Amino acid sequence: VAGTNPGDYTSAISCTGTTNPTSGTGTQLAVDVASNQNVTCTITNTRSGGTLTVTKHVVSAVTPDGGTFNLLIDGGAQATNVGDGGTTGPSAVTAGVHTVAESAGTGTSLSSYGSGITCVDNATGASVASGTNAGPLNVTVNSNQNVTCGITNTRLTGTLSVVKHLVPSSDTGKFTLQIDGSSNTTGTDVGDAGTTGPVTLPVGNHTVGEVAGTGTTLSNYLSSISCTSGDSTSGTGPLTVSVAQGASVTCTITNTVRPFASSQLTPTNVSCTQFLNGTAPTLDSLRYQLKNGAINNVSPGVFFYYSAFHSVAGTTFPVTITQSNNGPTLANGNPWPNFSALNGQIVLYDANCNVIKNPRVTVTNAGGVQTTTVQVPATAPGQLWIIGIKFDPSSIKNTKPPASNPSPTVVYSFSTIINTVTAASGSLTLSGK
Repeated sequence: VAGTNPGDYTSAISCTGTTNPTSGTGTQLAVDVASNQNVTCTITNTRSGGTLTVTKHVVSAVTPDGGTFNLLIDGGAQATNVGDGGTTGPSAVTAGVHTVAESAGTGTSLSSYGSGITCVDNATGASVASGTNAGPLNVTVNSNQNVTCGITNTRLTGTLSVVKHLVPSSDTGKFTLQIDGSSNTTGTDVGDAGTTGPVTLPVGNHTVGEVAGTGTTLSNYLSSISCTSGDSTSGTGPLTVSVAQGASVTCTITNTVRPFASSQLTPTNVSCTQFLNGTAPTLDSLRYQLKNGAINNVSPGVFFYYSAFHSVAGTTFPVTITQSNNGPTLANGNPWPNFSALNGQIVLYDANCNVIKNPRVTVTNAGGVQTTTVQVPATAPGQLWIIGIKFDPSSIKNTKPPASNPSPTVVYSFSTIINTVTAASGSLTLSGK
């Protein structure tokens, strides 16, 4: 019959009505028919099937890739948890339309890959079917045809770089930068501006962090991580960072030298040298007397707040001394006052307690906080400096406590702030006699 190829079928003939039933395979059979005998022969044609093979190919910048996949024919898994080079082997199928596809194996997400399917006739290499996803893809297999479908998964990637930023940049600390807990050669023992360079990674979550390099102690630094992906944290990590397809994420780990500072509140007649060599007594309380409901006298009559610290930059930098208190709001609605410094008694000293002439000093009062800022001259990092402020307790004379708390006990707090970090602090208590 036109359009039909006998070779696509297997044939069998079975005849009845003969004296001896006759059957055989093929398209022809010799049959003896006697006189007056009615013989019926049935010819059965069974269409021949073919084979369908599915193979796995993984393209990845990550070695080994680690992805696993299940290979499906007509919805059934013929191979499970296979990686690159995996295969179902030839599976016998009937002639006709079938489907090939894949599903994610253990620990694998198909969204981490781009997928494509190409099917070819094994005998001729001609394309049979193709698709640009993970399937299912319809594949026609003819009789006696052997078809192989290759499913290619291309790992989706982005890049992640870790960069070191030191404050000050002249600091000699060394750090080893890590991605997913590992370090590469370029990110080991780096200083300011050191980097891992762009590292190609699969899309998804990764971690960045650091460990101390040669001769460095992380506790000597204040650390933070900020990434262009929007992820950030204080500390040295690890920080989880999301890397999207085609993204180039940069994470900067900033280490600021933790300022060294010490401070002490002392009574009057204490010198810079006494503070520096540790022989100065500590003042922890003041006493006041009231007259007609207002403060009339405070003793002792003066006190010092000394603070010693090291330079953290090679340029002029500010050191801020703050004073605040927890006193009650006054009867007139004003905040409880802070102590004022005596005129000309905000002094900057060098490491030998020599007075530095005419440092730039500003004093502001806002929101109940007195802020004294001293500009320290440029020196090499590590230079020792001392600031001494001589306060005048009589500056709060005539303060009238509120009727609801006519004789309050007030705690005054002092802090030394360098590079926005509170490096030292102290406090004293003011109470009625």
